[in-house]
Formats: sequence, C-alpha cells, structure tokens
Amino acid sequence: MSIQETDTLRPVVRTTRENTAVSARNGSARSYILKASAFETRGDLQMALYYLKIASTLSPDKKEIAKKIGELKKQSAKKADTYFKKGITLYRGKQTQKARMAFLKTLRYDPQHKKAMHYLNTKLSPFKSVSYKVEKGDTKRSIAKKVFNDPDKGFLVSYFYEKTGDEKVLPKGMTLDLPYMASIPVKQQAKKAEPSVKTPALVQPLEKEAPSPVTTTPTLVEKPSIKTFNIESELARAEGLLKEKRYDRALTAAEKILNHDYFNMKAEELINRVYFQKGKSLYYRERYLEAQTTFGYVDPEFIPTREVLAEFKTKLKKQAETHYLKGVKYFINEELENAILEWETVLKLNPTHEKARSDIQNANQLLEKLKAIE
Repeated sequence: MSIQETDTLRPVVRTTRENTAVSARNGSARSYILKASAFETRGDLQMALYYLKIASTLSPDKKEIAKKIGELKKQSAKKADTYFKKGITLYRGKQTQKARMAFLKTLRYDPQHKKAMHYLNTKLSPFKSVSYKVEKGDTKRSIAKKVFNDPDKGFLVSYFYEKTGDEKVLPKGMTLDLPYMASIPVKQQAKKAEPSVKTPALVQPLEKEAPSPVTTTPTLVEKPSIKTFNIESELARAEGLLKEKRYDRALTAAEKILNHDYFNMKAEELINRVYFQKGKSLYYRERYLEAQTTFGYVDPEFIPTREVLAEFKTKLKKQAETHYLKGVKYFINEELENAILEWETVLKLNPTHEKARSDIQNANQLLEKLKAIE
C-alpha cells in the first residue's frame, strides 16, 4: 500500500472513531432520558431533573433537553407551592401531623424551600428521629438508602443538610437527625442509626435483650409497633373499608400507614380517594357545606376530582343564590337577624358574593339603629 493510499485512509478511520464516540454518547444520553421519564411518571421530579441534567452533558440536542428541564422545574415549583399552601392551611387548622406531611412533600419537589423548612424546624413539634453519622463518600441518596432503605427519599436529607446537591458528598463525621420510619426493620436502621429521642430501643438487636422478666417488657412494647405492622395488609384493609363506604375508618387505616411511612404513595392516593368519595356522598345528599370542607382535603393534583368539582362549584353558586333570595325576603319582612343568617350562609357557599357581604353590613347597621331607638 502506498503512502498516498495510507494518507487517504487516515481521515476515514478518524471519522469512523469520532462517529462511534458520538453514537456512544447519544446512546448514554438516551438511557438517562429514559430514566428521567420513568422518575417523572412516578412523580419524583427532582430525580427526573437530575438525570436530564446528566443527559444534557452527553447529548448534542441540548436545546430540547434544556426545554424539558425548564418545564419540569416549573412543574416542580408549582407542586411545591401547592403542598406548602396546603400545609399552611392544615397548620392553621391545628392539624399538625397532616401539616408536617404537607411541608415534607413540599421539600420533595423543592428541597431548598426555606419557608417549609422554617415551619418544620420552628413551628411543629419534633417527631421521632434517628441519628446518622456521615461516612466517607456519603451522598443524600446513599444515606437515604442506608437509613430509609430507599434512595429516592434523599430529599429528606436536604431537610437537615440543605447545602449539598445531588452529586456532592457530605462532610465525613457530621451527624444528621433524620425522621424515624417505623416501617423499616429494627436491625436495618440499627446498622447506621440510633434514636435521638426516648423511643423504644432501635439500636440493640432484640436477641441481645437480657432474659430476665424485668428487661423483657420493652421488647413486648416494641413488637406490635414495628415487627407486626404489615403495610400491604393494612392497605388491603383500608381498601375494603372504602368499598364498604366506611370512610372515617378507611381514613384512620390509611393515616396509620403514613405514620409508619410518611411517603407511602399508595396510602396517599387512597386518602385522596376516601375524601373524594366521602365528599361526593355528602354532595349527593345535599350536605353542601360538609361536602365543601371534605373536598378541601383532596389533593388538587388528584385528577378524578376536576370534573366533579367543576359541577360541585356550579351547584354551590346556585345554592348561594337561593339563600341570598331567602335573605332578601327576610329583609323585606323586617326579619333582619334571619336575613343576616341567610347571607352568612351565602358567603360560606360562595365567599366572592359581594352583594351578600354588603347586605350583611347594611342589616347590622339597621339593627344597631333599632336597638339605639329602643
């Protein structure tokens, strides 16, 4: 082969290698995009963003991936805002356990949400926790895997250590107080974590307990709360209660599951269905104010509610008008107190009804004048 022929082939070989490298990068980018899509489907938008950012460094089509990243960031921020507002409402209603869950869900979509962290750290009573000492090379996901047996719960670590990103390792030797998840077996949590509050012993394996009658008492208390609780069977029981339309008992069963696993998606979805079905039941029985309160507990993202809620809101406005006209009749007949009661009901059904609000003020002023004359 001549030198000229060899020189002619060199560019071809170089181009082939470059094409192979590009194809490999594209293949890797596609695999990360598929992972991101899977996490998005599961509702874990932070992990979806994480894999899309990796894909963007490997793919030549950066604009399309950047567009998707922007969309997910907006969606994540919207969900975080929704859960934060729900947490505020629950907190003001003194439903602290539900408020805590809402604020933790806020962090799921925005791990750096300072207001949610503020409520969790300063306004809500502390929950049971376990202490974890960071080891060399630990990340949020690796810690979540060790403590919660689920790397996708890495966002919980952000609640206690907000400076780190998904890829950064945490400083070796620092101690984190993480939420205690009672559904995780005792021995599994005991490997790296020990309780930081006075809860049933989690660190020492049960077989090391002294055999004397005095020291076996804590073991008897421990077993029902951790060893014997089966989430799947409890979910099945709650589903059965819902089918029987025993809504309150179904709620209690589902909330019991969340007490053991704060982020059990099946239990969350079940609670939404219970409130939705109970709200519909109250609505069809024309108990509109109760239905309105019950529907208020349903997650705004719960898709089946949209059509029913649109119908329900239309019905509420009609009912508000009916009560408003009743109030007008009472007012004409000089039954001012009854008129005020009707118009107050109007505002409960439709808080934006300005006529009712104005008429209440007028009626109250008339009542004061009449009392002054008397």
